[in-house]
Amino acid sequence: MLHRITIAQPRSDHKVWIEYADGEAGEVDFGPIIARGGLFDTLRDPALFEKVRIGEHGRYIEFPGDVDFCADALRERLSHAPRSADATSR
Repeated sequence: MLHRITIAQPRSDHKVWIEYADGEAGEVDFGPIIARGGLFDTLRDPALFEKVRIGEHGRYIEFPGDVDFCADALRERLSHAPRSADATSR
């Protein structure tokens, strides 16, 4: 199934709140991904990390520097943390 992201809101500690068109929602912790280094090193910068946005048709999220993550793969990493009161659509 192809999943579509409708909300991607950066949070502290390199986490992103993600909501899908079907109502599934939760947090993805990018800390372990960033720890791998290489291409992901750029995401250590909080100012850059906060520039996350939803890609074309909601099929991925992307960060400046051509770093993107597939909606389907992210869904498998969701942690069902409570939604932040300030989570807004991007």
